Parts: sequence; C-alpha cells; structure tokens
Amino acid sequence: MRGVNGGRASRLRTAFWAVLLEACIAPTLGQGNGETLGLQADAEPGTLHWALAVILGLILIAGLIRSYRILKQTQHLTVVRHAPEGMRIVECGNCRTPQYVSAHGRIFICCTCHCANRIPLEIGRSEELIVPEGPLKKFEFKKGGENYWQEGSEMFEQDKEAEARVALKNQRRNAHVVKPLKDLPDRDHWEALLTTNWQNLIDAPASVKADFRCIEIATKQTWKALRYAAEELRDDPVFVLPMVESCWWALECLGDNARRDEEVAAAALKQSSLAFECLPPEMREDLITLQEAVRSDGTALRYASKELRGDRSLVEAAVKLDGGDALQYAVEELRNDSRLVLEALKAPRGSSKALAFSSKLAADRAFVLEVLKKDGLSLQYVSPILKADTSVVLAALQQNGEALEFAPEKFQSSRKVVDVAVKQNPRALRFASETLRSDEELVKEVAQVDGSVLQYASETLCANKRVVNKAVAQSWEALPFEQVEEGLSIELLLDTVKQDWRAIKEILRKNPDPPEDFLVEAATINPEIVRAQELRGHRSVAAAALEGNGLMLHYLLPDLRADQELASIAVRQNPDAMGEVHPCLRRENDLLKLQKEGLVRRARLELRRRRAKSDTVAAEAVADHEMDRDGDVADWTEPIPEKLPEMLPDPPDPKMEKEEISQEELEDGADVSPTSSRPPRAAEENDVGKVAASIIGKVDVESASGAEDGLPQCVVCLDEPGCMVLLPCAHGGVCEECVTRIVQNRAFGGAHCPHCRSNISTIVKLQEVEGELAKGVELRIPMARPVANA
Repeated sequence: MRGVNGGRASRLRTAFWAVLLEACIAPTLGQGNGETLGLQADAEPGTLHWALAVILGLILIAGLIRSYRILKQTQHLTVVRHAPEGMRIVECGNCRTPQYVSAHGRIFICCTCHCANRIPLEIGRSEELIVPEGPLKKFEFKKGGENYWQEGSEMFEQDKEAEARVALKNQRRNAHVVKPLKDLPDRDHWEALLTTNWQNLIDAPASVKADFRCIEIATKQTWKALRYAAEELRDDPVFVLPMVESCWWALECLGDNARRDEEVAAAALKQSSLAFECLPPEMREDLITLQEAVRSDGTALRYASKELRGDRSLVEAAVKLDGGDALQYAVEELRNDSRLVLEALKAPRGSSKALAFSSKLAADRAFVLEVLKKDGLSLQYVSPILKADTSVVLAALQQNGEALEFAPEKFQSSRKVVDVAVKQNPRALRFASETLRSDEELVKEVAQVDGSVLQYASETLCANKRVVNKAVAQSWEALPFEQVEEGLSIELLLDTVKQDWRAIKEILRKNPDPPEDFLVEAATINPEIVRAQELRGHRSVAAAALEGNGLMLHYLLPDLRADQELASIAVRQNPDAMGEVHPCLRRENDLLKLQKEGLVRRARLELRRRRAKSDTVAAEAVADHEMDRDGDVADWTEPIPEKLPEMLPDPPDPKMEKEEISQEELEDGADVSPTSSRPPRAAEENDVGKVAASIIGKVDVESASGAEDGLPQCVVCLDEPGCMVLLPCAHGGVCEECVTRIVQNRAFGGAHCPHCRSNISTIVKLQEVEGELAKGVELRIPMARPVANA
C-alpha cells in the first residue's frame, strides 16, 4: 500500500510540472499556423513569468535573511549557566563563538574559525592591586648573611602636608560604602549575556544599567560600555577609577563630579596628557595635577595656567623629560634660564630644540659655545651675528658635521670649514657648495672614507673613473650613482659583490646580459647572489653558489631544487640543505647517504675542536700555576694534581674519543649535530677565571664589585643591577622592572618574594651603597594583595 501511494504521488508531481512548463512556454510558441514549435526571440514575458520571478525573488531574500540570522545568532545566545564539570565557557576573539574549553587550559583553538586564542587568567574578587599609602620611609641596611641585607633603621621622608593629603584620601575611600546589590530579575541571565557581549547592555532595561555588578562585567571588555551606565554610576569616582586606569578615554563617559576627582584625573594623566581635554578647566590650575601629568609627558605643560608655567620646579620636571618641546611653554624668564636649557640638552626627547626658544641665550657667545659642544645641530637656533663667527661654526661642525646645513653660504663654500665637517661626518658633503662638490680632490678624499657620498658629487665627477673607482672600492653603495661610459673593471665589480650580494642587482640593472663566466666567478666569491630574482633560475650560477653554501638551495626556483645533481652538491656541502631539497627528492637514497656522511664529518670535526680546546685550557692552567708559584702570588697549599682537575673541563666521552660513529647508529636516529653531541657543562660555557653565578639571597663580593654602583645583577633577568630590597624578608638582588612585574602578578594570590616566597609588604630602592652599608627610600608600586570580599 505504501508503494502504491508513493507511485501515485510521483505521477501527480510529474503531471503538475508538465502543465506548469506548458503554461510558461505557451506565450512564446508559434500559434495557429501549424509551424514546428519554436521560441520567438522578440516574445515578451507573460504574467505567469512575472509571478514566478516575484516568488523566486522572495524566496531568495528570505534565505539570505535566514542565513544572516544564523550567522549572527551567537551574539544573542543565552549562555548555559552551569558548564560541565572541568569545563568553562569562553568566546573566540575572532568570530565571537561561545564554546566549552578545559578549565585548566590557557590556549584553545576555536571550533568555528580555527583561530588560536589565549585565555586570560581570571582575577578573583579577593585579589586587587593596592597602592601602599602613608608617608614615604627611608631605610638603612647593612650586608647580612642569608638575607643579603639586614634592615637597620627607618625614617619618614614625606612632610605633614603630604601625610594629611594621604589621610584625606583614605578617609574618602573608607567613607565610600559599597551599595548592596539590588534585586534584579534574572540577574544570572543578564550577567551571562554581558559576559558574552557587552553590547547587550545597550538595549538592557534601566535596572540593569544601574546595577554596578553588571556594569563591571561589561566594562571589563571595553570602556565604551560605561557610556550606557546609569548617571549615578558614571558620577561615582571610586566606581569609575578602575575603568579610567585601564583606559583614559573613559573620561568621555564620566559625570562632572567624577571628572573633578584628583585620583581619577591623576590616573588618566599618567597615560596621556591629552586627558586634559576631557577634564574641567579648573584642573589646569592645580599644581599637584600638573606635576602628575608632566611625570609622564613633559609637553603637558601647555595645559598649565600662566601662573603655573612660571613655577620652576614644575617646568624643570617637564624639561628633564621632553627638553625643548616642554621648555617652549614656560614663561620667557625660564626659557632664558641657562640651567634649564642645559638640562633640556640632556633630555631623552626634544633635546635638539633646547636653544630654540631662548633668544637671549642664543646671542650669548660663551653659552652658545658650551651648547654647541654638546649638540652641534643647535647652530640653527644661534643668532645671525654668532653664525657669522668662524669659531662658533667650527665648534658646531666638530660635534656634528651635518650642522653645515645651517651655516652661512660663505662657510659652505670654504674648503677649510667643509674639511672639518666631512671629517666628522662624510655625508655632510651634501651641504657643501656646488663648487666644492665638483672638486675632484675633495670628493676623492671623502669617497675613500664613505663611498656612498658619490651620490652628492656633481655629474662630472660621477663620470670620472678615478673618483668612481675610489668610491666603489670603498662601498658597493656607490654603484647606483656611477656614470662611467666605458664601465668598471671586472675585478672591481667582483670586489663589490664580495662586499654585499646586493651589488649584483645593480650590475644586472645596468648590464642585463653579463658574461656567464663573470656570474659564475661572482657566485663562487659570494654564493648569496642567487638571492637576486634574475639569477634564481640560472643553473651554472646555482651550481657554483651551492658549492660554497648549500643552504642557498632555498632561493632557487622549484625546477632547480628538483634537480638531483644540484641537490647532491648542496647536501654534500651542508647536510642541513636536505630540508631545502624539493619534496620529490627527499627520499632518494643517494641524497640520504650524502646527508649521513656530512653529519658524521661534522661530528668528528666537533670532537677534534673540543679535544683541542681541552688541551689548550690544561696548558694555560699549568702555566698560570707555575707563574703564581714562582711569584708568590698564589696561596695554594695543595699540589698541582689535586687542584688542577677542578679548573679543567670534563674530559670527552671515551666512546666519542675514538671517533667511531657507525652507520647503524645514524640509521637508528642518533643525533650527531654539534648542538646535541656535546653535553652541557658549566666549565665549557664559562672561561677559566670567570666567577660563577652568585647564589640567590647572598652577596658575591667579586661579582658585585664589577656591577653598577656596587650592586649585583638582578637574579631574575640577569641584566639590570639589583637595586631593590623586599621587606619584611629583606631579600635583594632584584631590579625595579622585575619587581614591578612580581608584585603585580595576581595569578597566585598576591605579591611574593622570588627568593623565599614570603609576602611583600614594602619595596625599597637603594640609592647609596658604601661598603657594607646602604641607604634607600620606599618605592610606591601597586601590589597584588588579598583583601576581604565586599
């Protein structure tokens, strides 16, 4: 029965489509004349055609809308409240697809777009960055044993005014009471939605926008979410402070009361002085706020009031950071202060403009000479009268030859002055007069020091073979500028190729079809010329280059990399070239055999080198011992056989001494590369006579004596001097940068000492170290500390 019904339905569908097709083509067929049925080219579509077109168009539009909704539905999915055990819900940073991942992982691959994502550590609510408060303290230490430093006395450094300001801030913070959570219908639902996408806050009800917990979740993704929070929350300084600390642009969303808060303003100005654009005008008259701003950006002085621009301490702090760029905003009296101008010359930024805004000092000859000895380019800001002084110009050129650009024309035409400039910097030739740049003797003399100055010579000298030969022999960079009609000699061109492979590109640009013998010889001298696009398919050049460096196989065209003869040459020269061979040849037995032979040869050479090094070290140790014994310098009481083994590196492996590496071991996968064949030993890494690394937590007097200011190297980065002491354990030997990272690490429940893992309460920066005593002052860095839950 089921088969009968199915057959009937099939016949009905066939009849329906036949009738529909006949109705569609009827208007376009010949009618009433008995002609063979055929379509007429000029027939117009009928009503049924238009109806079908409209129906198909609607179906297409509905399908597109449906596809769009399916693709975008991840933004509106309600996340499951309880993830499976051992899993967590995360969102891909690329396609925003929520998915389950392991709760213990840090990286996951998205199941939709296959992008790698790093999962940030979730900071518990019980761990926050807290800045120590109260008056700063000074400390005195003396060198100890296990703790390195032993705490002596402590003294207060801040004055009563600063202490009162800190107390007022603490009182205000303590007075801020965290409001209890209001009853929010379906709180978990909204928290899950905002965790998935903060934009769900835009259309959320007012009760959600007034809930500080929901706003916190949204603002963790972007500060823009604060724009849709309730006015009450946007005007609360304590609530918005973390958002401003993460991005100062959040100031745009704050209320007037929050913008007037000193802490909020300071947090924004630490990031950028442009935050003044969003702060109230009265903040520009506050000295403390400006001091905080110029610590990170000296040009913030431009926002200060006229009265504060005359404050010497404020201007000096700005000038130390941004030099002349900050000095230009000071009052005229301070701009003409010689001490501030000299301070601006030492600034890391804007030092070149130190004299630009001091018209009075720019006319002081003695002061100008002092400035030009430190920065010759300041000649551009010197008064016209002093620019005409030969001694002033020469002082500038002796410091920086390119100051010739700002010298008067008479000095740019003076051979004596130009000689001083090009002696300091050969490229100063480009600022000389046209007459001197056409002087063959001068250009030839400068070209012997820097051949690239040929680009600044006149066209006549660029075609002068004597000058060009000097320039090209010194630097291949002169090749693009030579215009010698008869060309350069083969020997000179090969010399430029030897200097740098890029010279062949200039040679081929001027002569696209050089002799093949020349190219082969050039490849023998510098195999890297096959990196040039024109030579990557040249077989004879490739063969010559691979004999010198097998790794150049990497730059050849695929058909040459698939050439077994060239591949054999490359692997024979360097067994590592097997990785550059075309995949179709990597299983060839001949190539594999050549690779193994090369690895064996390399291992044997490494063994000989190690044995020769051991013999050399032994001979030097015996010679040093004999010298010390003859001169009564050493205080050794043991005989040589007992002391010498401690100074020598470990002997080579007896098996490796025989230099026997069988083919069977290679086939079994034995690694005979230089890196893996020699075991790591401290005696190999450190030359004899060097002091071993100091023990953590103790003082190594010999290693510390060579460090900066008598301080040892940081035990964390082994780079910067360890100028920090951690209290209360009093361990030291850590630099400021590493301490900042350590104390702000909230991944393990607070700040811990890297030596003993004890909690850190105070950080002291050592400023003076004299023998066994040291003095330091407390350093304020936000530290991760466990606090009570709100």
